[in-house]
Amino acid sequence: MKKRLFVLIFGCLLMWPLCGTAKDLSSDEIMDRIETRYDVAGIFVRFKQTTTLKALDITDSAEGRIYIKKPGRMRWEYDSPEKQSIITDGDMLWIYRPEDNQVMIGKAATFFGEGMGGVFLSDITAIRKHFKIELTGVTAAGDYELKLTPVKASGSIQTVFITVSKDSFNLMEVVTVNGYDDETHLTFEDPKFDQDLPDSFFEFSPSEGMEVLSLDEQ
Repeated sequence: MKKRLFVLIFGCLLMWPLCGTAKDLSSDEIMDRIETRYDVAGIFVRFKQTTTLKALDITDSAEGRIYIKKPGRMRWEYDSPEKQSIITDGDMLWIYRPEDNQVMIGKAATFFGEGMGGVFLSDITAIRKHFKIELTGVTAAGDYELKLTPVKASGSIQTVFITVSKDSFNLMEVVTVNGYDDETHLTFEDPKFDQDLPDSFFEFSPSEGMEVLSLDEQ
């Protein structure tokens, strides 16, 4: 359960602006611009996700919306293939499946520690804290390609590749590879910055009759 959860949740960044050409900037300078861009109160972005489980030769697709508020608050709303919400206030984590009238509850640190699960989306400075960063090249369109390697080895995240817009410094794509060579591809569309998102939006209270499960026991 935890392995698949890491693959599904990751994931997972957004986007920013820059002056000059791709040749002009180092990885540190690119990160400076990304951190400046994401230093806002709240962010909303649409995402599309493709997850491949190599050992099982299974590929799943999904899409939805992400709401982000630093530090540590995220709300992933999956619209397809089925409705699902992944919510964290930075301390607790809730995974709500409305079709099953079920919520799974656990500690966020178990699933989002050391930069896992795309938690750096809610605090972009976590990238430098938890990953070694390498500029590996540019795309045909001139956008930046960075490789992130965890400072602490983890089977949940082996490598992360991100594509950053050369013009906006928005994160355009994130590819996560875990210790099983499973891959999750996330692409981001239509980001909106400086969103006013209340703290209560990143909390969840089970309703009467809802099945409540512990993630720590999965």
